[in-house]
Amino acid sequence: MRTKFFLFFALISAGAFAQSNTDQHTLTITVPSVALLDLEPSSGKNLSVSFNAPTDPGLALVLDPAAVLNSVYLNYTSVLASATKRNITVSMTGSLTGVQIKVTAGAATATGAGEKGTPTSEVTLSDTEQIIIQDVGSAYTGTGSGNGHQLTYVVDLPSSTFGTLVSGNKVATIKYTLSGD
Repeated sequence: MRTKFFLFFALISAGAFAQSNTDQHTLTITVPSVALLDLEPSSGKNLSVSFNAPTDPGLALVLDPAAVLNSVYLNYTSVLASATKRNITVSMTGSLTGVQIKVTAGAATATGAGEKGTPTSEVTLSDTEQIIIQDVGSAYTGTGSGNGHQLTYVVDLPSSTFGTLVSGNKVATIKYTLSGD
């Protein structure tokens, strides 16, 4: 009986003196899904190009050699809600009968971080959305001119469409879209 009493007393005593020296709580962090894209520089993103009349009869029009068609940069921030990847597509609206426009995205600059996308090959613009940068993960490219993907445009007058040309100012709108989740 003494042994049982001693064991009972020992267990109660241990419980009375056993105190916790740790505690815990939770910290919840909310990360939003983000899909933001813009073209830089904002003030100079609208491009203009002209064709010059030939100097000798029988020759085709000539693209103005002073045209700068690689001064626009594509910047984006992407945070994914799942393990999938995003794509950036490009399309064009507007009547440019006889004129062909192609665009190429350069590799992402070293600024920013994350899984920046991979450019596809040169895209001939049309009203159909086409992938120009694929496999964008959670990433950011840096902002402003000189960051992100440099866009290079080529304007051409294919001989097969030359007969459809009409003089005057032609305006096209080129739209880039970063797909959402």
